[in-house]
Formats: sequence, C-alpha cells, structure tokens
Amino acid sequence: MRTISKNYSKLLLAVIVTGSILVTDTGCKTKKAVTKTNTDDSQAKADADARKKAAADAAAKAAAAAAAQREPYNRVENYFQQIANAGSASNANPIISNALQSFSSGDVPVLIIIYRSGSTVDYDKPTTISNYLNFIKDQKQSPNSVDHLDMDSNGKITQVVLIKK
Repeated sequence: MRTISKNYSKLLLAVIVTGSILVTDTGCKTKKAVTKTNTDDSQAKADADARKKAAADAAAKAAAAAAAQREPYNRVENYFQQIANAGSASNANPIISNALQSFSSGDVPVLIIIYRSGSTVDYDKPTTISNYLNFIKDQKQSPNSVDHLDMDSNGKITQVVLIKK
C-alpha cells in the first residue's frame, strides 16, 4: 500500500505541477492576446486618424487651389462693383485706371453671353474692356458676372466672358 500511496502522491504532485504550469502558460497567452488586441486597436485608430488627416489636408489643398484659381475672377468682379458704386464719374475713373492694369490692354475683348443651352452659346455684340468699364460707370450698376477669363503667361487678362446675373 505504501507503494501505491507513494506512487499516488507522486502522480498527484505531477498533476498539480502540470496543472499550475498550464494555468500559468494559459494566463500568459491570454495576456498576450489582450495586449495584441489592444495594440491592433491602437494601430487601427492611428491608421484611421492618419487617413482622416490626409483627407483633410487634401481637401484644404484643393480648396486653396480653387480659391487661387478663382482669385482673378473675384478681383475683376470686385472692380465692377467698385466702379458701379463709385457714386460719380470722377470717383470711378481712378478705379477704372487701376482695373485696366490687370488686363493686357484696354482693347481686351469682352463677350457677354445672352443665351446658353448645352453647347449652343449666343453672345451680345463684342466690346472692349475699356468700353465695358465705362458702361458700368455710366449705368452705375454691374449687370453681369464673370463666366470665364483668358490669361497670358504674365498673368494679364486677354479675354473676358461675362454672363447676365
């Protein structure tokens, strides 16, 4: 009996030691799995944040490029409004002189769209920028807005296409 008890005690000790090793090893694996999951979640969040930042940066660059492209249009329309609101011819004349500096010459053609349907476009009788700016001065209003500007390599406007507001 002693042999059985001794063997039983050894077997019981072996089971306890093996069990504690398994429990300890399983605990480490679980801890590693939790740590890995937390790391994966952190990385996914960092990746998502980086994608959002890149998208926001791209949108800001696109908006800045669009604003830069629209700047000459806004400048010309601003001149039109300043001339219309000048109050008198003597107040409008310096604004006209300043505005003409944005154009390659005072004879830059101005086309006014009076009808557009698909690819069909009809224009009013062409005029020059000098004549158009003086027309705004005389009428004290700017009935058209800029539809398109052609520019030369120096950034000077070479053609203006307007459309009724």
